[in-house]
Order: sequence, then C-alpha cells, then structure tokens
Amino acid sequence: MSKSLKVLIFGELAACLLGANAFAQEPVITLTPPEGAADRALAEGDVRALDALMEEAVDSVERELVAAYKARAEARLGASDVHALRCSELARADIVKNYASEAKCRALLAGNKLIAGDMASWVTLMRNALVAVEDHAREEAHRIYPGKFTRNAQVALPGAAMLPRIDSGRPEFRNQGTSEVLKRVPYLDQGISPEGVPKGPYSIQAKANGELADFVFDTGAHTLIGGELARRLNIDLDSGWGGNLKFNMYLEGRQVRTQLVTLESIQFGSFEAKNITVLVSEDPSLPNIIGFNLIQHMKPFRLTETQLEMTASSSCDSTFSIGSDTTGGRVFLVASVDINGVETPADIDTGNPGLMMEFNAPVVAPWDVESQQVTVNGLRGTVARGDKGSEYGTSHNVGAGILAGSDLYMDFAARRLCFEPRSDRR
Repeated sequence: MSKSLKVLIFGELAACLLGANAFAQEPVITLTPPEGAADRALAEGDVRALDALMEEAVDSVERELVAAYKARAEARLGASDVHALRCSELARADIVKNYASEAKCRALLAGNKLIAGDMASWVTLMRNALVAVEDHAREEAHRIYPGKFTRNAQVALPGAAMLPRIDSGRPEFRNQGTSEVLKRVPYLDQGISPEGVPKGPYSIQAKANGELADFVFDTGAHTLIGGELARRLNIDLDSGWGGNLKFNMYLEGRQVRTQLVTLESIQFGSFEAKNITVLVSEDPSLPNIIGFNLIQHMKPFRLTETQLEMTASSSCDSTFSIGSDTTGGRVFLVASVDINGVETPADIDTGNPGLMMEFNAPVVAPWDVESQQVTVNGLRGTVARGDKGSEYGTSHNVGAGILAGSDLYMDFAARRLCFEPRSDRR
C-alpha cells in the first residue's frame, strides 16, 4: 500500500464502510477503498507521477498496483492486466493487511474491460471483484455497525450490486481495408457556420443495427444510444433486464439514468463493432454517442473541421495518456497543449464544441480576464470556466473548437496524438 494508506486497518476499513447503505438490515455493504497518490495520478493520466511513485514503492503489492496503474495510463491494457493479477496474488497472502490493494487491483481489471469496450466482462469482474475480501469486510461491518446489515450481506464495489448479468459474449471490432472519409454533420439543429463548418460537438452519421442516425464522435465519453434512436430500434427499457446505472453525461452537463443493451452492430465508414453492449437512455433529448470504448479500436485517423479521415498516417511523435477511475466509468484522453505559451496537460474532448474549458484550477498563464480570451496551440478564442463535477481528468478540457486551427491525428495502437497545422499535413 502507498504511504497515505498506511494507517490502522480498523480506521481504514471503517472509513471504507462509511459509504455503505445507511439503513438497518441493508443487504449490500458498499466498500470504497481509500484513495492515495497513485489513484490521483491515475485520475489525471499523470505518467510521470506514477513513475515517481514506482521509484518510491517499498512494498511488492504497491509496486504491482502502481505498475498496473501506469500501464493503464499508457493505454497498455494487457500489461495493466498482468500487473493487476500479480498485485492481487500478492495481496491475498495477507488479505487483512492488503484488502484495499486487492480491491483496487480487481477493480482495475474490471475497468480495463470497460475501457476496451467489453462491457459484459466488465460486469462479471465488477460483480466478483471483492470475493477475496468479503468475509473480512462483512465481519468488520457487523462489528463496527451492529444491526445495520443482513447476516450474509453482499460486499460490493460502488454500483456493482446494481449491475445486471450479461451473457452476450465478447465484442468484435473490424476495420475494413478501404479508406473512407466521413463528412461532419451539424449537431441536432445547430446548423452550419458562415464558413461552412457544422456547429456543435463533433458529429458524424453511423448505423446502429442498420439504422442510420447522427452520433457525437466523443473522445471523452462512453458509447450511448439516446432515447429517440432507442425507440426506432424498438429497445424496451421497461423490461429492466439491463440494470439501472447512473452516469455523468458531461455533454449535457447532467446525470442520467441508463441501462445496458447489447446491439448487433454499430458501423461507420470502414469501422464496425459487432455484439457490442452499450449504454441506452430513454431520454429523447440525449444524443447518440460514439465513445472512447469504440474509437480506440479504429485504425489511425484524422479529424479536420469538416471531415473524419478513417485511414491516415503522420510522422508526428506526440503521445497521449488515459486519465480514469479504477473501474473505468470515467475515462479521459490526456495530451499536452500550449495554453498561452505554457505546455499544459489537458483533456482532449471532441464532445466539447468549444475551444477550451477550465475547471476552477490555478491559472497556468496570463489570461485576458475582461474578454475571457485564451490562446491554445496558437488559436485564440474564448475560454469557459466552471465546476468540473469530478476529480478525474485534468483541469483543462480542449474541445472540437481547436480544429479551427489544426487537425487532430490519432493512432491508438502507437499511443500517438498530434495537432497538425494544416500547412504541415502529409
């Protein structure tokens, strides 16, 4: 465990169990492992901080946990799984001492599946994440809070008890050999600018189970089917089989209830995801979203102001990282940008239609306060400020507005993300 977690087990576990359901004889004990420096670094995708924590680690369990976090942040999910399994194996040798690390490693294994687009496996791993610690946690819960929980109360990570069982098999992701270009379309009814650029979050057309619809191409969200398309697809959310999940939809600035539904396919251009489990909402005002869990399986691509090039190449070598929580519910693409002459890590979020948002953080460079202007990668525009609503990701969010000054090239397999001035395009 990290230095910040080295406290008396009684006090640590009590703090975890305070997040449990508060009424007497509840059937579920919610276990929330305490956060430390490594968790905060993972949340921001801060690979350098994780490197430093690796150097400081004196315990083998902690070293494997931080190594698993670092591999996740570097988008090496397979390597993250290997380290997380080693962490779990070591932690189980003394579960009373290492219960928090065991819970985090198991949560990380689940989260890696969600980030990879395998939501069925995520549900299974989430539901079984605390098998090794449940006896100890249940015993302590009954001792610390006598009479509050049923005798055989389930011990679960936050939200895990509400997840449905999904038997859909693994998804498949296919990239055809053809090179296609998809036109950007206006978001909802926002229209096109005088310069001929579609307004709003970056949107394209895609097919869900063969039904054509507009989708936000969003590097900062999970894939979602909105209520209007759900109706057209005859998806029955009243059956309740898909669970009842609560997700932050930052595109709309609010939380919404969603369920899990497995689709036969989502297809756009030369890319297709088959047997894919996605979030579905009955709210007709919510947009459809192609999210991070699909985008990462694409071939190298390029976004311009007006089109998505499905097959692209570049000689650039700039990298990105992933900021996330352990269970993968919140995922952010993090890369370095120039903000008023200062290199600054920022979330790259094509679901944000503006140039940049700043979330109540210390100002990193001189601002034009009166007009709320900022220069990002040489492009001057308006900065929006507000509450972040989450401790995950960075304090700056760069949106699709950046495409007015440069194209965005992404290669997930090589972990490359580059802003290319149009004159430098190859």
